[in-house]
Amino acid sequence: MAKILIVGLKPGLTEKSKSVTWNRVAEWIEHPYDWTNIYDLDDKVIFNPFEAYKYKYIIALGNVSSGFMTKLGIQHLKIPHPSRLNRQWNDPKTEITTKKRLKKYLQTHENVL
Repeated sequence: MAKILIVGLKPGLTEKSKSVTWNRVAEWIEHPYDWTNIYDLDDKVIFNPFEAYKYKYIIALGNVSSGFMTKLGIQHLKIPHPSRLNRQWNDPKTEITTKKRLKKYLQTHENVL
């Protein structure tokens, strides 16, 4: 099992190989990671908070995922959701800042849950 858990909102309809979200995350994180979502395609909650305790690093993609983790008391790093619909990505500095934050988090954070 990987030490890193990526928490997204819900699965997309695009194949993973063509997904901007999947490809950006794969480009940013050089270590093995697992991926889960909060909801399935029918908006049913599928996230199991007890699974999160198995991971040293938890990265939430976007405000909704981060808010969900916060409500559950799960420590995590929130990064902007990497989809094309997120206007933050119109600024090229967003990716630079996000990569730096990820690198720092993965080097220094200890999940003390």
